[in-house]
Amino acid sequence: MIHYQADPDLAGVYLIEPDCYGDARGYFAETYRTADFAATVSPRPWVQENESSSVRGVLRGLHLQRGEASQAKLVRCVVGEIIDLIVDLRRDSATYGQWRSYHLSETNHRQLYIPREFAHGFLVLSEQAKFLYKVDNGYAP
Repeated sequence: MIHYQADPDLAGVYLIEPDCYGDARGYFAETYRTADFAATVSPRPWVQENESSSVRGVLRGLHLQRGEASQAKLVRCVVGEIIDLIVDLRRDSATYGQWRSYHLSETNHRQLYIPREFAHGFLVLSEQAKFLYKVDNGYAP
């Protein structure tokens, strides 16, 4: 089962946690289901998935796309651990300018849904981190 927790302070942001089933061989976790995600978070389809690898201390971001180039993101750290940071830059939002950070790691399996018009970045805490993210719009510089 996948648990969707809406951020109580930033409308449209979700922390997503899958149930993990482990034994001596390792673990299994269902991390994404289209129908549930569309009904709970957003019906927009993902058009691209990206992966980055970074070493301890690397700060990536804060990235932002505006207007038609804007992207919603579904992010997770599959190796290592990071602090993920988002800033609400939706000009018409009651929480414009507010920010939050989230601890994402290979052990907590958390994912973060970041709506369009949010700046996004992360800081690597572990020796290495691999970071995956789906986006609902193609890249535009």
